[in-house]
Amino acid sequence: MAIKQFYLQAIPFHNEGIAIKKNINIVEQFRKVAEINWAKRKLEAETLVKLMDSILPRSSWSNHAWKYNDGVIDNDAFIDVENGMVLFFSFRCDLTQKDLAFLKQMLAICERFDLNLFDLEGEVSIPPYDNMDDLIKGSRNYRYLIDPVGFFGTLDRTKSIKLPYIVIGEEE
Repeated sequence: MAIKQFYLQAIPFHNEGIAIKKNINIVEQFRKVAEINWAKRKLEAETLVKLMDSILPRSSWSNHAWKYNDGVIDNDAFIDVENGMVLFFSFRCDLTQKDLAFLKQMLAICERFDLNLFDLEGEVSIPPYDNMDDLIKGSRNYRYLIDPVGFFGTLDRTKSIKLPYIVIGEEE
């Protein structure tokens, strides 16, 4: 994922709510909540697929992924489908796109289907997404884009970043 891309995962809203614990593998928590809530929603994938086809070209690697990258702007979306129903829906919008047209289109789709949006920081936005500006401005992506040098100065160098087979920083 490019630093200029702001990731959002769309999850149907249900009255029992969604509890995401920060600092505990947020992506995995999103997956679990998404599976439960998408199973309850039962949205036919073809509806969402048609909308996505009207916004972005399909990717070359999946029938349920869309990608636009002209070397400057980079937007994409992904839908996981099983038995014709949506199981997962996420997108990444390029924060350098002047009018944020892709983000606006995605917000309209998500609002149409009453979907909550979660970012990688564990923050949530619910329709009509009044706090989207705050989510974006609070994201690492935005902080990097407005001040790349300052951004790296805010990273905690005492903690290690563990990737498969790679350790960057000091071990705890």
